Amino acid sequence: MEDVALAAGECILKLLWETVKRLKDLPDDVREIRDELDKLKNFIDLEDKEADGENDGTKRNKKKQDLMQLRKATFLTEDVIDEYLIRIEEKQPQDDRGWAAFHIQTLIPRFKISFKIESNLSVVRRTNERFRNNRPQSTQNNNNVTFHQCRMDPLFMEEQEVVGLAGPTEILKDWLKNGQRERTVIFVVGVPGVGKTTLAKHVFNKVCGDFEHHARFTVSQSNTVEELWRVMYKHYMKSEPPSDNSILIEEVRGYLRGKRKCRALPLAIAVAGGVLKEKDGSAHEWGLFSEELKRNPDLNIITKIVGLSYDNLPSHLRLCLLYFGMYPKDYEIKYGRLVRQWVAEGFVTDEGRKTLEEVAHGYLLYLVERSLVQVTSYPRKEKVKKCRVTDSIHDMILTKVKDTCFGEYIGGGHDQSESSDLVRRLTIETNNDLNRRFKRSHIRSIISIPGKQEESWSVDLERNILKDDMPLKVLDFEGCGLFCVPKKLGNLIYLRYLSFRGTQITVLPKSIGKLVNLKTLDIRQTQVLVLPKEITKLRKLRHLLTPSSAFSSIEWKDIGGMTMLQKIPQVRMEDDGEAIKEVGKLKQLRNLRVLCFGGEHITLLFSSINEMEHLQALRIEKSGDRSVVDLNTTLPRFPWSKLRKLFLDMKLERLPNWIPQLKNLERLTLRHSDLTNDPLESLKDMPCLLVLSLSHAYEGQTLHFQPGGFKKLRMLNLQHLWNLNSILIAETALQALEDFELTCLDDLRTVPDGIQHLMKLKSVRVPYMPTQFVEEIVRIGKDKPWRINYGYM
Repeated sequence: MEDVALAAGECILKLLWETVKRLKDLPDDVREIRDELDKLKNFIDLEDKEADGENDGTKRNKKKQDLMQLRKATFLTEDVIDEYLIRIEEKQPQDDRGWAAFHIQTLIPRFKISFKIESNLSVVRRTNERFRNNRPQSTQNNNNVTFHQCRMDPLFMEEQEVVGLAGPTEILKDWLKNGQRERTVIFVVGVPGVGKTTLAKHVFNKVCGDFEHHARFTVSQSNTVEELWRVMYKHYMKSEPPSDNSILIEEVRGYLRGKRKCRALPLAIAVAGGVLKEKDGSAHEWGLFSEELKRNPDLNIITKIVGLSYDNLPSHLRLCLLYFGMYPKDYEIKYGRLVRQWVAEGFVTDEGRKTLEEVAHGYLLYLVERSLVQVTSYPRKEKVKKCRVTDSIHDMILTKVKDTCFGEYIGGGHDQSESSDLVRRLTIETNNDLNRRFKRSHIRSIISIPGKQEESWSVDLERNILKDDMPLKVLDFEGCGLFCVPKKLGNLIYLRYLSFRGTQITVLPKSIGKLVNLKTLDIRQTQVLVLPKEITKLRKLRHLLTPSSAFSSIEWKDIGGMTMLQKIPQVRMEDDGEAIKEVGKLKQLRNLRVLCFGGEHITLLFSSINEMEHLQALRIEKSGDRSVVDLNTTLPRFPWSKLRKLFLDMKLERLPNWIPQLKNLERLTLRHSDLTNDPLESLKDMPCLLVLSLSHAYEGQTLHFQPGGFKKLRMLNLQHLWNLNSILIAETALQALEDFELTCLDDLRTVPDGIQHLMKLKSVRVPYMPTQFVEEIVRIGKDKPWRINYGYM
């Protein structure tokens, strides 16, 4: 009996030791599976490109199916890592006193996660081992050859096949034959598939006879500089090039010295005119043609060429581009919405002192520069507001979205006959048949696009989305028919982006305080008037976007702990100044709006602002009495290097002497300032000022824009300056001005002297101006390319 007890004790001790070791090694196991996951993703990426380059449809489909299983393994692995981060790592105590309780509370979750990691790690390891042993070295090169052939095809088109390029052809011919005599590079740019290579080759054939020497070279990414020199030597010298590179280069240079050169770019298109010319104009024929585009291997090259730009992107930018596939074709996505969703999805990497949003902005600009994304700008605000992709690129994206299980669009006429249960993101336009969709365990993001919803989304939110603690990262119901938010919202502890913007909700549940990983909360354009005090528990929140009517409900005494906040509601400076003290702790703020009820806390306000080194926009309004506020006695610490927008609504009488020192300021608005001296003398040399607005801001009779002043100003608004009777514009002032608005200037009877010198002026708005003024501006504007508007736009 004693031997049995001893053996049992040894088994228990061994089991306990293995358990302790398993739990102790858990962080190392997570790091290891992360490394293996990265390798597996690289493997999938290469295999996916090889499948795209496969000409045999059967083989291509087989490879795609195999990749589906591998992606499922990556999804499971990513989920386990997320579970570890949320339930274990991020709950670790900050001091030694809490470790005992932490180990006890997380014992069962750590056990579960360790077994999941062990299971997934073995699958990932086997896959990576198979990749290293079986993948041929030449696969990637073969894939490049396929795409390079796509890019070469337009160079061998017959002249009679080229249509629609007459205008650009004549322009390029003129530049080549009548342009500068020195070496010139002409860039032909545009989105993939618009005809750049065809145009370049077409023009070359037209003008080559006008040059004593001519040559055209196609440069691909696989070419080296030495290869290009050798090709040029063979073409010009009609002999084999020398082996010495220095001799080779010198002989080619000597031959080309003094010669004029034309250069075509290495991008290509495929022309579908051979199919189009056989079709008539009926809807039926065009419908058949649309189907043929999907099946015809000759026309499939269009998608391949557009996909080439995608394949050459880094992996994180591919994910960002694919996100456009979660929105309908021709849909203009709000810039802020897109960037914050990229951050929430984890597509954006940390780059030191830059915020994740700033890094994401750089991603978007890169995609724009690559002609993959188009932006919509509002010139009056000088800021990108919306962006979209062209139809051809959107079609390519949808193909990639489906192949990679990136996401799925439900509704809006999208064909769901081949819908897959292995999908990461859902876009919803209808609440039909949602039960089956939401049973998918891999879903991490849900986006709603306002469409033909048959009933309130509130029922579906509780019935399908909030059950079983779905590990969602993004939940976006912007503009949909949602009237209430269920109490179970707090179950979504993985959530990073939550938007109810434009819905009919009136209350947020207290359980929102459980969303400790939330980075963005957007409740703009809702009926929410009171924010629950639990909101201050969201210590990772970066963007608190609320209706202006909700500002009074914020528990300012606790908001100082939300140190990640970049944008908050308007701050009310009450008598005790407690609110601004708390806000002063938010050193990551980018946007600050303050409502003052007196001037006694101005010193405290600027003391708090001085700690906000990242502040980009500042708006200070004074309510109540009309007493003068002297901002010259409260000098801010300089430089406020990142401040781009400044809005002051208060009686100043004197322009604060620190405003002209804001070297990066782009937009300045002064309202109810009642300045007694002309402020233009102090402001004229601000190097980055783009927009200037003066409303009830100046008591004087004359404004004088002096020579060379306001070099970059594009928009000028002068409103309600009751005593103003003359405006003088020097000949070299306001040379970049495009938009000029004059409103309610009752004493201004004559147009600004010198307005005829504003060569870039496009728009003149003169609502509520004296009749004499309007008649004169219309007379002068007859010979100018101005748009004159008499009322508010």
